[in-house]
Amino acid sequence: MKEEDIVALITYEDLPDNLKFVADNAGLQAVKQLIIGIPGLTVYVPRLDNPKLVRPYVIKRINECVDTTHLLQKLVMETRLAESTLRKMIDELLSAKLLNKNPLPVLSRHQPVNQDKMFHE
Repeated sequence: MKEEDIVALITYEDLPDNLKFVADNAGLQAVKQLIIGIPGLTVYVPRLDNPKLVRPYVIKRINECVDTTHLLQKLVMETRLAESTLRKMIDELLSAKLLNKNPLPVLSRHQPVNQDKMFHE
């Protein structure tokens, strides 16, 4: 009996739970193709707080945003990325000219605040 003959007889009920999830979302035929094509392969599925996965969303969100006030804080909450990670990503996107505006506040948290000027205006 060939591999294809064996795989042809596999039913949904024969699958372990992790492959049932794949079958539910991609179909039993996709699972069978995985079994034949890449048997034994372990696949890592990243979480959505992975910067590479979030990058297209950040670009779209910034480019479509009219009011960038507090946008950085909103992106931190929406993407679950650290503010420093988002700042670095935004700097890289600005350098690559992928953003049509700079959403970062003009006053960086690394710059000293002149409190006298702030309270006497």
